[in-house]
Amino acid sequence: MNISITNQIENPLLERTELTFKVTHTGEKPPRKELVRESLAGQLNTKKGLVVIQRLISTFGSQEIEGEAKIYRNADRLREIERAHIRKRNHIEAKKDEGKKEAKE
Repeated sequence: MNISITNQIENPLLERTELTFKVTHTGEKPPRKELVRESLAGQLNTKKGLVVIQRLISTFGSQEIEGEAKIYRNADRLREIERAHIRKRNHIEAKKDEGKKEAKE
């Protein structure tokens, strides 16, 4: 599996880097989202928990996947901006207080 970044934009207002990339997996099965997140984190020298894969698009018969990702500078900003279902898809844990519901007396 080879990942090449095609476009990278700094977004200082949202404290993140937005990028598009291509994954080439010649002779292999398509990689899982978790493996792509780990590879991007390693390539960009950041923590895996700060990488959010927005989408992965593959074409039938092609050995190439196009994707979009966001790399946040800190976890708090990621939780503020990203929607809950996107965090869940990327296996990013919510704060302990967010998931708890108050018990009715």
